[in-house]
Amino acid sequence: MTAKPEIRGSQMLGTLDQILHYDNTSLRAVELVGRGISAKARCTFVSAEDKTRDSSGLSHAERMAAVDKLIELGDLEDELEDLWQQRRADELTAADFDAALQDIVQRLEAWPAHLVKP
Repeated sequence: MTAKPEIRGSQMLGTLDQILHYDNTSLRAVELVGRGISAKARCTFVSAEDKTRDSSGLSHAERMAAVDKLIELGDLEDELEDLWQQRRADELTAADFDAALQDIVQRLEAWPAHLVKP
């Protein structure tokens, strides 16, 4: 089994880097990769900050919801990897890839909102 590329321990950043450096990456995909990198960084920072908060007052349901959100982030990472594998295998057109990438990036951008406290 081939190890998946990572950047600073992040499979998602490794995949985004591969997309960025692929010969047939559209300009739209380059823009989306940039947004994806920014969104992933925000998720990392917000998650790290959240780990330092006192969670002793959270209910069981709130803790389970937080676990579900972490699983969702992992699912986004897997979805991006699957999408990238399909594109590299020419199973998707550039336009279909860009549309699916946009959907993933938008969900990644929205992901940490549940952790941000006013």
